Amino acid sequence: MPDGEKTKAELLEELDALRDRIARLEGMRDAAGALDEKWDSLVHCASDIIAVVERDGTILHINHTSSGVSGSAVIGRTIYDYVTPEFQSTLEGSIASVFKAGEYCHHEATGVGSDGEVRWYDVCIAPVRRDGKVVAAGIVARDIAERKKAEEALRQESERLASVLEHMPVMIDAFDSDGNIILWNRECERVTGFKAAEIVGNPEAMDLLYPDAAYRERMMRWWKLRGNNYRDWEWELTCKDGGKRFTLWSNISDKWPVRGWATWGIGVDITGRKRVEEELQQTRDRLQYILATSPAITYISEVGSGWAATFISKHVTRQFGHEVSEFLDDPHFWSNHIHPDDKEHVFAGLRRLQENDSHTCEYRFRHRDGSYRWVHDEARLVRDERGKAIECVGYLTDITGRKRTEEELMRSENNYRMLFENSPDPIAKLDEKWRLVAVNPAMARSVGLPMEEMIGKTAYDLISKDVADKRTTQMKKAVRERRPQFFEDERDGRHFHHVFVPVAEPGGRTTIQIIARDITAVKKAHEDLSKYRERIAQAEHLASIGTLSATLVHRLNQPLTVVRLSIQNALAQLSDVSCQDKVAQELKAALSGVSQVSSTVDQIRALAKGHSKQKHRKRVNIRRIADKTMRSLAASAREANIAISIEGLDSLPSVYMAEGDLEQLFFCLIENAIQAADGKEKNQIVISGASKGKHVELRFSDDCCGIRPEDFDQLFDPFFTTRAEGKGTGLGLCIVQDIASESNGSVWVKNNPGKGTTFFVTLSIDGGEKS
Repeated sequence: MPDGEKTKAELLEELDALRDRIARLEGMRDAAGALDEKWDSLVHCASDIIAVVERDGTILHINHTSSGVSGSAVIGRTIYDYVTPEFQSTLEGSIASVFKAGEYCHHEATGVGSDGEVRWYDVCIAPVRRDGKVVAAGIVARDIAERKKAEEALRQESERLASVLEHMPVMIDAFDSDGNIILWNRECERVTGFKAAEIVGNPEAMDLLYPDAAYRERMMRWWKLRGNNYRDWEWELTCKDGGKRFTLWSNISDKWPVRGWATWGIGVDITGRKRVEEELQQTRDRLQYILATSPAITYISEVGSGWAATFISKHVTRQFGHEVSEFLDDPHFWSNHIHPDDKEHVFAGLRRLQENDSHTCEYRFRHRDGSYRWVHDEARLVRDERGKAIECVGYLTDITGRKRTEEELMRSENNYRMLFENSPDPIAKLDEKWRLVAVNPAMARSVGLPMEEMIGKTAYDLISKDVADKRTTQMKKAVRERRPQFFEDERDGRHFHHVFVPVAEPGGRTTIQIIARDITAVKKAHEDLSKYRERIAQAEHLASIGTLSATLVHRLNQPLTVVRLSIQNALAQLSDVSCQDKVAQELKAALSGVSQVSSTVDQIRALAKGHSKQKHRKRVNIRRIADKTMRSLAASAREANIAISIEGLDSLPSVYMAEGDLEQLFFCLIENAIQAADGKEKNQIVISGASKGKHVELRFSDDCCGIRPEDFDQLFDPFFTTRAEGKGTGLGLCIVQDIASESNGSVWVKNNPGKGTTFFVTLSIDGGEKS
């Protein structure tokens, strides 16, 4: 209401209220002054640096500096003078942002005091407003050097921890709050094959390690239920190569959290242990199966004088008729059932058991029906860690059947040994490595060594390699085909017929039984019979040739003599008269032809004479005959440009035969070589010899053209010749073969086509003189 309408009381009441209001305002002014004083005091006493700066960074107010220089000394300078260069642009941007947008800024920076020392500060920048406008920026800088040192120490400690964890011999992994793996140490890499770069931060890492989705889901569900406090949880993870590894994980991250890790765990690779456990379980299963199915009786007994049984398997009832309880209740039950004759050596063996820790013996044990059965008892001592024997473990096997078989086998072996040792045929036995394990006297005599020196040797130690190769091949064939092999071979000039018999031995081994028979005499008889038949056929063939030859000689000799004499007379008469040269040449050509025919007739006469039954045989010196033949063929050899040499004939013994036969043999073989020479190149004939037992061997070697392969099989056929028509009769080699045969010898050829030949002739030294 207007003051003029108010009463005095009302005006006094309003005056009192105004006075109260003025008093309150004056109190507020006094309080504000006191507050400013307290604020100034607080600012200057604060440990933080508090400053007010303008837009360009000029310091308007500052409480103190880190270097201890008075704040008034820096007023008017810019805040940038006290910030290290790397943070100036950041601070400028922050101050500009405060003035422009009135935003609050916060960061860390390093500043430099007037003393040049660099410090770390936590900087907060806030706008200072007046009438709603930003007129300045307030800066609060807190010295965080100690915190930074602590953080650096923590960082170094974290690095050391990371290095330790990285090289720990156990698997260590860690997860962040999103379920990503953030730590994967070297042991994890070694076990799984996955490198840290493939696992750390990879959201699909668990898919790699546990590719089976059902298994992975089940594992993660269990993990969620268990939480991060579990021990010895077995996981099966998949390695990079696809292999499976068993790992045992423990997680105590709830009790021992690590900053930055949501959860972490320690794993141990137990794949080897799992395999050992599986093998141990398999061993236990096998042992249980053996105990249940094996015919052997397993037992455990005390160590001492009584050797009382503390355990025995149930098979004892099936094999010996006694109940298990009888052995366990009566400490002397076992010893009372041993055959009286065997007790002494059984208990002697038990005394040795305590010294050797193991013992094997065989003895007779009484069955419930009163009969005795043979048993094989194998025992072993079990000792504690101090070496004290605590029990005896062993097994019993009924070997009654084996004992009977051994007795029968012993009788059989005795019979076999008698036959083996007294057989006239060589017999031997070889093991699977082809070593001799038994030989009889006949085999020792055949090889020429004592029997004891042959044991353990192979065929290669006793005979030549080529013979040993052939015999070993047949033995391997006998083993491979599991049937006897029959085989003949020759050793040191003697022929043997072998039977290789494979013998199956216990344990799957196969040995070889060899029975050999010397068939040299039989082979010699067959060869002599064959040669005799050949000689008879040859003799009959040559005899018919001889008869024909004698007739031809008789029929041809006289007319040839008349023709030759007539031509010679005609040539003599023509020499005294003049005539055409052509006539004389024609007559000379005819005389040459008659001479060739006469030479052929002479060879036929020699063939007929050679088969005459009235040959005069005597001791003939081979070297003398060779020299005589060389002299008669010297001119032909010079004309053919071939040299004849003799080697080693002086030491040869004389041979018993017709001297003319030996001359003819040398003549034919040397003449053959001369005729093989073409006369264009220098060639040679080498005649050599050697004594070989009851024979001498002569060798006629030349380096001429050799024999064509297609002619080789016909060399000794009568009338076969490789010379031009009219140049030979083809009887020379046939005659040589016949002469060698009559001397109980032979002839053969070693041919080198295009390079030369060697004729080998053997002649008997006695030549059948005694026969």
